[in-house]
Amino acid sequence: EPEGWEGRSGPGNRGEGNSPKALAESQQLPAHLTLACSSTAAVLAAALTSPLDMVKLRLQVQRAATGQQQQQGRQPYKGTLDGLQKTFASEGLRGLWRGAIARVLFQAPATAITVAVYELTKAHLADRGWE
Repeated sequence: EPEGWEGRSGPGNRGEGNSPKALAESQQLPAHLTLACSSTAAVLAAALTSPLDMVKLRLQVQRAATGQQQQQGRQPYKGTLDGLQKTFASEGLRGLWRGAIARVLFQAPATAITVAVYELTKAHLADRGWE
């Protein structure tokens, strides 16, 4: 059992452990595990979707500068897949993950704090009968 879970009744147990409040308490992770799990999920999500975010940003910048780019003979991205293909062709895999570290460093603590505050607030309100 993880630290802090000793003596808690699980959601499948019969008796006193079946009230909504008891179920909520038995399923709540300690704060440090909530922070660890949510930041890990944020790191994975931010890292895996970073190429999409990079292309989205380039499309947004391109939209503002479309007139200049067409005059200079540069072909703007036509969409997400086109942006991914052109970035890979010109910059390789490294280009697809450009900016990923900054994105991960922003998303991990932001998501961890958001999820932890949500869980603590939910538990606090459940203790006061706001189920």
